[in-house]
Amino acid sequence: MQVFEYTAGHGRIGFLLLTGLIMGAMFLSACENPGSVGSGFVNEETEVVVDTLELGAVESRSFSAFSGNYPFLSAGTFDDPLFGRLMAVGYLKPVLPNISEDVTFRANAEMSMDIRIDQSRVYGDSLANVRYDLVDVGELWRGGSMKIDDRVALGEATIGSFTIGTHTQVSVDLSREWVDSYRNFYENRESNRDSLYRVDFHGLALMARESGKILPINTDESQFVVHNPGGDTLNIGLSTWGYTLERDNVPEFLGQSSLHGTLEQVLKVELDTLNDAGNAQNISRVELVIYEDSLLMESSLDDLSGSATRPDMPRLRLQRVEQGTTPESIDPGSAVAMGHYDPRDQAFHFDLTDFVRGGGLQADGGYEYYVTGPAHGGVIRSSLLFNDKAPYDKRPKLILTSIQTVSN
Repeated sequence: MQVFEYTAGHGRIGFLLLTGLIMGAMFLSACENPGSVGSGFVNEETEVVVDTLELGAVESRSFSAFSGNYPFLSAGTFDDPLFGRLMAVGYLKPVLPNISEDVTFRANAEMSMDIRIDQSRVYGDSLANVRYDLVDVGELWRGGSMKIDDRVALGEATIGSFTIGTHTQVSVDLSREWVDSYRNFYENRESNRDSLYRVDFHGLALMARESGKILPINTDESQFVVHNPGGDTLNIGLSTWGYTLERDNVPEFLGQSSLHGTLEQVLKVELDTLNDAGNAQNISRVELVIYEDSLLMESSLDDLSGSATRPDMPRLRLQRVEQGTTPESIDPGSAVAMGHYDPRDQAFHFDLTDFVRGGGLQADGGYEYYVTGPAHGGVIRSSLLFNDKAPYDKRPKLILTSIQTVSN
């Protein structure tokens, strides 16, 4: 049977019309039965899934951090209703200049110390007038190895005194006996001059004689000044410095944990729940959220005075530390993630996405995780964080956002 006759004109037009009818029927059939056209095509949809996971155990741990040769040193006393009674003693020692024609240090010269203070980082009552003494030190100490809980013997002689309120700079006259002792080391021309100075000259200690505030001393801008007769002066910087801290009368909390930038107390956290989170490649975001009890921190200072303050802690660090290493490895090591404070929910937020997607949790049998403050730089900072015993909505948590594929 002959169906088509290929002739010029009407035959060709008939072929085209029939082809169009067949294609249209196929299109309508595909619309009624999606996914049935072409055995290799399947209709798929994706959806965003957000899961909230409780963090594992949250434990407080204490370590002894280095506290010397930072940009600041702290000195003073303050009774903090949340974080205890703090007593910080600063230690500092002047450089010993080389003997040369360009250096003038006459026998009857006087000396003072110019102390620079960062009032924006004062811990305590920023308006209070507090007396400080510079006293001699009774034993050898080294700023490069000084730790926060070291105890250094002090002498009995007071080298200088001053009272500080809101000023950012104070000049303190130093006693004649101390100046003469320092100058004797300067005049020494023996070959062991520098080693004798390092071992036998112990510098000064800066301590408050009354409670009220802790001063952050800018060590780069503070200096000793030699005042020679006739008006010429010699500026002498610091060779080494540091501070120690005692903390007592610390209150106990159940649902909150103190965190100190000095590593006196940090948080050890468990991230094991992330191991059951599924395929890491499907995860679009992983966030660790730790809440701060900002309301209690603010109200506790309001009960003291309107001018009482603490240096802020705008961010935290999540650090991975190899088990069995020394605790000091917490401080200088690079952080897995930084936690930035968001005042909207009063919490620190850590973005762990790159760490998790990069396989950071796959070989963690030999590591521990710690939440610490920022590198303290010599400034004392603290925060009060909700732990795993807090009300449910304030407990630390992990928020996982993933892309899931659903087949129809």
